[in-house]
Amino acid sequence: MQTSAIISKHFNIRVFQTFLVTLFTLFGILMISRLTGYFEKASRGELELSNIFFVVLLRLPDFLSFLIPFSIFVSLIIVISRKFQNNEIYAVYNLGVSPIRHALFLWKQIILVILIVGLLSIFIGPYAKSISETYFNDQTTKDYFGAFEPNKINKIPNSNSFIFFDEGADNIFKDVIFINDDESALTIIESRLLEYKYLDNKIDLSFKNGKFFPNLNTSSIVSINFQNFDHSVSVVTSTPARFTFKKVFDLDGGITFIDMQWRISFVIMTIILIFLGFNLGKVKARSSSSSNILSGLFIYISYLASLILYRDSYAGINPFFYIGLWPIHLIFLTFTLSLIFKDFRNSLFQKIHSKNLLALLVFMMIVIFMWIFLE
Repeated sequence: MQTSAIISKHFNIRVFQTFLVTLFTLFGILMISRLTGYFEKASRGELELSNIFFVVLLRLPDFLSFLIPFSIFVSLIIVISRKFQNNEIYAVYNLGVSPIRHALFLWKQIILVILIVGLLSIFIGPYAKSISETYFNDQTTKDYFGAFEPNKINKIPNSNSFIFFDEGADNIFKDVIFINDDESALTIIESRLLEYKYLDNKIDLSFKNGKFFPNLNTSSIVSINFQNFDHSVSVVTSTPARFTFKKVFDLDGGITFIDMQWRISFVIMTIILIFLGFNLGKVKARSSSSSNILSGLFIYISYLASLILYRDSYAGINPFFYIGLWPIHLIFLTFTLSLIFKDFRNSLFQKIHSKNLLALLVFMMIVIFMWIFLE
């Protein structure tokens, strides 16, 4: 009994330590990406700089419910594969501890992980996310124009243009000064009246009764009087491609049916990944576990990509097939159960050891990873 307690404690500590290292490493990478996005939003006026901390704090439940399943999955593969590599697992078996009993040494830790993921993803996450969205101005160009204040210089978002006016109502500004400052010219338009309307990626501006200064950067300043003058301002937002994790965290449409099923799927995914981690950790003595870890990464990314594709296919019909996204979980559960059979598992990993197949797996994993996380 004392021997079993020592083995159990040692096993739990090693899994927990590896889990924490993995979790904090991934959390740091994720935070760098998300903070970059939040600072970009702050620079566009969509988020107050002072509110970034509160937004990050409120999104922690979603971040952790995504990272915890993968962290426990990876930690199980690493710890169990090391036990097999060093023949430690066989010493444990020789002491009368069966494989199932050895796995059950982690039952408290496993149940705690599942409960934490469920609590964060299903109960705390939706509420915290809805609060975090109140910190965003989330203004379109239309909202900005409607929020422009009289007798102040107002910047048109995502452009180099500014507007000053005395009063405005119903898409009309009076006594307007419009300034457009780009590399080639500094243009100013003064007019008694400005009527504006919104198109897809631009705003049409119709000036009435005013004066047009084409370029104030030249030595000879030219002005043109007009009765009607039309101008448009492009408002297309251009941002460099980066890892945003948008497909995982930023679902459109609020807390809808499919959003809640997506959250529930993380709990189911955690359970299946734990079973999968135990199976993928089994390697031959003194053999490399790199192929098992690589296989685990590929399976996880494929699992996540399948869930995202299936989630996005929801069109409001046949909701039964989208409860918890169970068809995808069933496929990967079947694959996990097939790994219990030693011949199938050995045959699979023997093929993966092939250099050509290994290179193909790496390439496919990179492609899927970029599709999921790069925006």
